[in-house]
Amino acid sequence: MNSNYYSVDPGIEKFHKFCDLQSRTVTIAKVKGSNEILGGYNPITWKSAYRYSNTKDSFIFSFNNNRSENYIVDNRHTIDNRSYYGPSFGNGDLILWGLDINTLSTN
Repeated sequence: MNSNYYSVDPGIEKFHKFCDLQSRTVTIAKVKGSNEILGGYNPITWKSAYRYSNTKDSFIFSFNNNRSENYIVDNRHTIDNRSYYGPSFGNGDLILWGLDINTLSTN
């Protein structure tokens, strides 16, 4: 008997609890062991669904060593709503898998 099993990180569950059905959100994450900060803007609502949402107004960004970069996300695969991902932008452009539940804030 074959069965697929996966465990969802508690931080990802908390992200979906607070952010699903919310729009106009900014995600900010610091890369462990570096000075880099990554993030993205999502103007549309987050959902826990196995599909992409589309918008042309979403973008991702990176700040690293006094340098910043901005990217427009492919508007056909803008927001990845899978419930076992944290905030995910583009078709694999920025996927946050593990979130620190101690620093996740609703403010």
